[in-house]
Amino acid sequence: MSSSSSLPVTASIYALLVLIWAATPLAIVWSVAEIHPMWVLIIRYFGASVIALFLLKIMRDPLPFDRTSMKSYLAGSLNLIGAQLFIYLAANYLTSGLMALIFGFSPLIAGLIGHVILKTHKLIWLQWLGMAVAVAGLSFVFADSADSKINPWGVVLMLISMVSYISSIFWVKQISAPLSPMSQATG
Repeated sequence: MSSSSSLPVTASIYALLVLIWAATPLAIVWSVAEIHPMWVLIIRYFGASVIALFLLKIMRDPLPFDRTSMKSYLAGSLNLIGAQLFIYLAANYLTSGLMALIFGFSPLIAGLIGHVILKTHKLIWLQWLGMAVAVAGLSFVFADSADSKINPWGVVLMLISMVSYISSIFWVKQISAPLSPMSQATG
């Protein structure tokens, strides 16, 4: 496939990714409006588990249970279960837009942790510029809602969620289990 013919596919995938990430906080807020957040999580994960196991079977992708894979599943669960738990709890205190904005800091925090604490890579000037633009943009959006009452407990829950998410990413990478993405997510 030439690069010019892959452009529409890449653009479509990018647009779908933006749509999913933009709609997820709204779906979370709507789902906890009538049902307790823990029930929503249980229903979501049970349904996702059934679908994931079915897809693994169709794809003939193994779900190994060796020691390294189990450690990687545990590290991944910190992302899926830990981060999601706190997001669902925060939905009782924050708007979906504010939740999305706070979680929007995740790549910035992950980049800074990788650079400053873990020393995994050196950030180039363009990455620093990108982070500055992102912080300025998020600050601009936050400044617009500064008059509204922002519940600090919801912000704390979102920050815990973000730390769980970022920690999971670095932990899974450190374990480096030879798993396909689908096996990792299912495990």
